[in-house]
Amino acid sequence: MIIDNNLIVFYSQNKIVGFYGKAEILKEWVILNEQESYNLIGEKDMAVVLENKIQNLKEKGFFETKERVGQIGFSYLEKAETVIKIINEAIELNPNQYK
Repeated sequence: MIIDNNLIVFYSQNKIVGFYGKAEILKEWVILNEQESYNLIGEKDMAVVLENKIQNLKEKGFFETKERVGQIGFSYLEKAETVIKIINEAIELNPNQYK
């Protein structure tokens, strides 16, 4: 089931690196070959890789009450205002990507 307002915030090397909108986390991994597999699907038009990554996440409160991103790279944000702050910073840091 896809819920239209799902937003996955991609985190790598202590930075927010992008977003995937209208996303669905699959119950089972899809194995393409020995090196490639996936468990997320979504609309390509809703995928964004940030040119300028968001840093200092903990200091900005983007982890909310958590100390880090959760196991296997996921944390569930509980406050809509946290997500809005993350999106606003992404737009501020990457104005040319959001015209």
